[in-house]
Amino acid sequence: MGIAFRIQMEAFGGGQALYPHVLVKNCAVQFNFGQRAESYCSVLLWFTFRQHLPFSEQIGGTVGPKSKAECEILMMVGLPAAGKTTRAIKHAASNPSRKYNILGTSAIMDKMRAMGRQWNSAGSWDCVNRIIQIAARKKRNYILEKTNVYGSAQRRKIRPSEGFQHKAIVICPTDRT
Repeated sequence: MGIAFRIQMEAFGGGQALYPHVLVKNCAVQFNFGQRAESYCSVLLWFTFRQHLPFSEQIGGTVGPKSKAECEILMMVGLPAAGKTTRAIKHAASNPSRKYNILGTSAIMDKMRAMGRQWNSAGSWDCVNRIIQIAARKKRNYILEKTNVYGSAQRRKIRPSEGFQHKAIVICPTDRT
């Protein structure tokens, strides 16, 4: 097939680890990260496979929350177009160690692209509600980014995530914004 892309060594900023990952649909993929004797392509002189590094020099990946009590759910509350999505994205970006997953219609619609085309948004609300239920079983940090102005809707979305830390962020734009 050939080379998908090249990364310059300078892009790693000296001493940073590379954690390769691939997301594919409907196909089988095979990788060689140094575990096989023969490589699929030539290995750069400066590159060292993980298994050839002394254990003291190996860098582990980030560790997520160990229990539900360490997990956090931030519920964005506000009217449509109040800035919930913008605030959620900014908060997640300013707290990279928390590794927030943003759950909301906008985030889902961004992921529902196929060959550059946007899918119909008719089922996106049901999709988000189902993802919220699934998320409550995972030990991660989430930002629920929907209108959430009704108390009954807030309780319905938070109830499955019992044991998590729950926080509400109310967005009230001023007349000047």
